[in-house]
Amino acid sequence: MLLLGCEVESKESLSPTIKPVKMNQYQEKIGTNQHRFLGEVVAANRTVMSFRVAGEVTQLDVEMGEQVAKGDVIATLDKKDYELALAAKQAELDLARAQHQRSESLYSQSLISRDRYDQSVTQFEIAQAERDQAQTELNYSVLKSPFDGMVSIKHVLAHEVVGAQQPVVTLVDTQAYEVRFDVPVTTAQSTLEADFGLIFRLDSKPNQPLMATVTESFIRPDQDTNTFQITASLESSETLALLPGMTGTVEVAEEGVSFSTTIPSSSWIEVTATDEQTSGWVWIYNPASNEVSKRQVTIDHVHNTLSGINDGEYFVTTGVNSLKDGQQVRPWVRERGI
Repeated sequence: MLLLGCEVESKESLSPTIKPVKMNQYQEKIGTNQHRFLGEVVAANRTVMSFRVAGEVTQLDVEMGEQVAKGDVIATLDKKDYELALAAKQAELDLARAQHQRSESLYSQSLISRDRYDQSVTQFEIAQAERDQAQTELNYSVLKSPFDGMVSIKHVLAHEVVGAQQPVVTLVDTQAYEVRFDVPVTTAQSTLEADFGLIFRLDSKPNQPLMATVTESFIRPDQDTNTFQITASLESSETLALLPGMTGTVEVAEEGVSFSTTIPSSSWIEVTATDEQTSGWVWIYNPASNEVSKRQVTIDHVHNTLSGINDGEYFVTTGVNSLKDGQQVRPWVRERGI
């Protein structure tokens, strides 16, 4: 079953101290066909990390599956050669600076020509640039994490000699995931234009569907399989742990068959799930009083709502554990940026 979310207009008369919450409107729609495709979870942000300089890896303390924070040291090269190179360039810079200062003094007394003075300026600037380059190469001997994430692959081991740009580790962002799946040419267009969105169900947790939104598709089909590869972003879930490589099913609905708005996993409180149905509590928003009330809702195994919520009612989608019965809230509205 697929999500049709719609944001509620905020009322200017509400007090700014009232908590803003994200919500969707529950709607019942008519569709026609429901297509299912095999999908694989991938990290939305993934980078293959490498050194910009060559050398022996003296430190590589991370392991596959280990969480790292932005700025953490991933690996270090042997710095001796780069430190010696920096010291040599610093000495050359010091000599060039002294010669430049003497030339500047002599030129001010008209004791040397303009050409000799210009040469001293050029040599000083070259020495500065070479010293800065040596410092940069020394800095490149340390590999740091560009974002919070997880080490998914180690390409080398400690004490190996690596070249510049040779893969060392692959780092993935565990805060955002996507699903990739192949769609036959005959249904690609309807998939990309699906009014009801997409639903992804993990093979291991089919009763906890995630909403998905198409973000990318190949412009040409694969010649061997005659399919388009499509990438869709997945909603974040506080209860469902995702990892790259997990597999599941992507469901796509077309116009004609009855479908209702998907209630995402982030909306549920105290969920009880079986193979046939899922039951739990959801916060329902009353636009007339601007209050939320907790209500029991039951859905079947394909996410059709069986009871507890009516067409047109609004339900909270995030931050459900911080709300109280009868609490006044206001719909969260994304601020426009430049």
